[in-house]
Amino acid sequence: MSHFNIKTVNQKQRFGIATLLGLLTGALLGFAVGFIRSIPNFNISIFIIIIGYGVATVVRYFGRGIQLKFSLVACLATILGILISDVIATFGVAGLMVAENYQITLKFMYQQDMYTLVWVIYRALAIYIAYNYSRIL
Repeated sequence: MSHFNIKTVNQKQRFGIATLLGLLTGALLGFAVGFIRSIPNFNISIFIIIIGYGVATVVRYFGRGIQLKFSLVACLATILGILISDVIATFGVAGLMVAENYQITLKFMYQQDMYTLVWVIYRALAIYIAYNYSRIL
């Protein structure tokens, strides 16, 4: 019976659109922020928060949902954008095509220095922003 219920179909379609546009926004913002961060003497990790807020805004605007699944989509899209941004900032745009660069980027989290803690805090803040601001509440 859900096939004949117009409201249910619209909610499912909005979730699909929010997922597609959220992932696309995460990838595009990750590329843009990574390119900005790859400029010498301009690698500021606070730009990572732009990815979280941008993805959350797109998912909230196009999804218009209150379910938890909208927040999870925003978190996954933000993680994708952060990973793309870190790879571009470290290895350049050509580094996106090498699978080992993603592993090296993830291994940076396991270093034992103060910058790693700040690195994790900025990324956690971006994911938190994406989680909280992606739903209409």
